[in-house]
Amino acid sequence: MGHSNKTTNVGLPIISDNDKPTWMGDFNFAMYTLDQAVNSGQKLTEAFTALVTKASEDAEFARTEALNAKVKVEAFQTVADGIGNVAGRLSEVERAASLATASAASSANATQQLAATYATYRQELDSLKSGVSGLSGRVATLEQSGPGGTGGGSSADRWAASCGPSGNVAVSSNEQWRVIPLSANRIASDTRGGWDNNGIKVPTDGFYTLSGQLIGTIANTTSDMLVRVGITVNDSSTPVRWMPAPRIQAVSGYTYSGSLNVMRNLSSGSIVNLVVMLPNNSTRPFNSSVDGTELNVVRVA
Repeated sequence: MGHSNKTTNVGLPIISDNDKPTWMGDFNFAMYTLDQAVNSGQKLTEAFTALVTKASEDAEFARTEALNAKVKVEAFQTVADGIGNVAGRLSEVERAASLATASAASSANATQQLAATYATYRQELDSLKSGVSGLSGRVATLEQSGPGGTGGGSSADRWAASCGPSGNVAVSSNEQWRVIPLSANRIASDTRGGWDNNGIKVPTDGFYTLSGQLIGTIANTTSDMLVRVGITVNDSSTPVRWMPAPRIQAVSGYTYSGSLNVMRNLSSGSIVNLVVMLPNNSTRPFNSSVDGTELNVVRVA
């Protein structure tokens, strides 16, 4: 070689004053060295370009994956929102089901009550039908046992009670139904039934006609007052039928009288009373007349 120095990076020949370079030696060596350096640079550039391309591709892939992940997250959020809505709807359905269950229970209870009421009415209807089925025969018997009849009605089927000597209704400070004291002094009953608690006790189940008549006055007054007469069965505070008692003016005041009839299906042991409701006064008892105040009970079926 004819050169004494070289470049720092790739080692190209540097010719000094005293050097004697040659074409075949120094020049060719420099060209060869440049070629090697350029070739290495191209390879490095290609490698770098490949790395940059790969990095760009990886970045794009990462971006695509991130977008996909975002889409999936949004989809999951949509599903979560839908689940929340379904949960809310399910809660509403559960509340509606609870209300429906309560309503069904209430309806079932109402149905049971209706069924019980129907059974009671049905029983009463069957009893009435049973009484009516024998009514025609009993009526025929009663007609025969009356005036001009040939039948012989039993005293066990007929009772009557009239007002006794002390048949006054006690003084009352408020308006309410009060029993008129009666005594069994018209038709004696047999041992199965008859007079009881100032009224008449029936001995057997059956259809009965109940007839009441009232005559009397209100003591210590000459004023015109409202008096009502009624017939009760077992409960002396609630008449099965009642009516205002018409009044007739007399010298000493007003005389009240009234009569009423009712037919009832009675059970054995039922007690029938004649009752009266007086004005609200604590000093004027009702004086029932011994003649004309009476209660009659007749079994017809």
